[in-house]
Amino acid sequence: MRPSRKAFKLTSGNGSPIQPDELERALVAEDYDQYLWFDLVRRVVDGTNHIAAARAWLEEQHLAQTQDRMDQPQGGWTKNQERDRVIRNCVSRGLAPERICEELDKRTIATLPALQVKSIHRWADGWKDGKARNAIQLVFSKVLKREKRTGAS
Repeated sequence: MRPSRKAFKLTSGNGSPIQPDELERALVAEDYDQYLWFDLVRRVVDGTNHIAAARAWLEEQHLAQTQDRMDQPQGGWTKNQERDRVIRNCVSRGLAPERICEELDKRTIATLPALQVKSIHRWADGWKDGKARNAIQLVFSKVLKREKRTGAS
């Protein structure tokens, strides 16, 4: 996906307009198709200070990018806990696996390292790929087995 050359201006909110260097610092061109743009739009539309909402989203993207570079092991544990919680919650609500993948993507939870090596960075995309789907199904079943064993909720 190529970035649009069309510009837009946030006209509501406090503070100075977002500058191009802020965008370059927060976003990586090679990852444009992986950003959850709908989340940015939702925040800007739902908020009263549109510029602050956009800046906060950009900062989250920058922090996620920085976190990925640091690749801290303890962060992986926390991310796995969040992933597992989302999976358990979705299963308890009776969602289909495809919808669980969409929920994981909505929360920007990273895919498995094995999928990332294959350039699969969205759970929904992994679900469409046969081999990746097997890995995802394995994660789902392990989470549910762990829940039964430990009684986690």
